[in-house]
Amino acid sequence: MFGRVWFNLHKQQLQPRDQGNALCNSCCSVKLHLEEAYNGGGCLRVLFKPNRNDPDIKPYIRLFGCDFPLGPLEVSYTFKNISFTSSVGQDIAIVLKAKSVAGEAEEIYLGMTAGLPRGDNYTVRREIIRRLESDEDDPRTCWLTRKYQLEDLRGADGAILEEIGLHFFCSDRETNVCLLGQLDVRRPAEPLGALPGGKYAEGAISDDSSDDEPERKRLRDEQYGLDAVFAE
Repeated sequence: MFGRVWFNLHKQQLQPRDQGNALCNSCCSVKLHLEEAYNGGGCLRVLFKPNRNDPDIKPYIRLFGCDFPLGPLEVSYTFKNISFTSSVGQDIAIVLKAKSVAGEAEEIYLGMTAGLPRGDNYTVRREIIRRLESDEDDPRTCWLTRKYQLEDLRGADGAILEEIGLHFFCSDRETNVCLLGQLDVRRPAEPLGALPGGKYAEGAISDDSSDDEPERKRLRDEQYGLDAVFAE
């Protein structure tokens, strides 16, 4: 057993579920996997196998539905690539699907590199951590943690996060299989726009006390909160 529990029911209402083998027109499966875990309990085994007869299928899996201000977020996820073959372009990314105040759909890809919507509305910083059990472990098959600090520079007029999902990057003929050991989404302890002396850069943080739908924003924060979301 590990030193701490692998989930926190006080902070987390949603857990990823076993979605079976019939996703993406039967090209994808999301199954609970108990034979291995990143931090106790289990993980999700996620597979995408391209269909040559249907090349337009998008290798995307919905994990969570959301409804709260995107605002400043810290997002981290831990995964392991267990594909039989692994090419340079094979990868996954956590996708944040949001909607702007004007109703425009926005997608943020958090993978080896960050893919941001057009414009200068977002900033993101990234950190990568590999967890090797021993010096003999192959770094390509170890648990890999990616951490991101995301900021919506529009502040209180920023986007609303509506969905969190997972996207596969793979060639037309490769099957991509990975274990998703942990997904952690939380508000940063100190917003990215913080300046010395407790001041904040203009537009750096979401202010729920503003005149822009304050009650709706408070209700979203109370209902969905997101102190921390663990999906392990």
